[in-house]
Amino acid sequence: MVVAVAGVRDGEADAQRIAALERELAELRESRAHLQSLVESVPDFVMRLTPDARITYINQLAPGYQMADVLGRSSFDFTDPAYHDAVRAALNQVLATGEPAGFESIAAGAGGQPRNYFTRYSPIMQDGVITSLACVATDVTSIKATTRALAEREQRLELAVRAVTSSRQ
Repeated sequence: MVVAVAGVRDGEADAQRIAALERELAELRESRAHLQSLVESVPDFVMRLTPDARITYINQLAPGYQMADVLGRSSFDFTDPAYHDAVRAALNQVLATGEPAGFESIAAGAGGQPRNYFTRYSPIMQDGVITSLACVATDVTSIKATTRALAEREQRLELAVRAVTSSRQ
């Protein structure tokens, strides 16, 4: 009889452990869904890269691209060759120091059109070893265009002020 009671208690304990594991699994699923929705809603391109710059995850695609066109390919494939040295330098800096690095470049955007990006790499560590890189690329094309337009307006204003000032002298 004591064995039967012990068996029931063990069965109850197993049921409690299973219920706890099921709750934990549900919480993990909810947390993962929350994190995924957060990353997918960011307007920047958020990627996970292998140390040799192959794309293993991307939160969104530029129009005209499919996941199969991007996953497994090198990030260099989407960057203007004129910026490959900057990409390589940033990657090497992160891999050598474990510190984030960033750079500006031109890369393919929608329909393959060139876009200006500010890109940042950060290490993803596992047991003290860099196993992959987080990459966040922000399209700064409109910001750069606005900055250029403001500089041109400032230049024209300065010329106008000089013209008015010199005509008064």
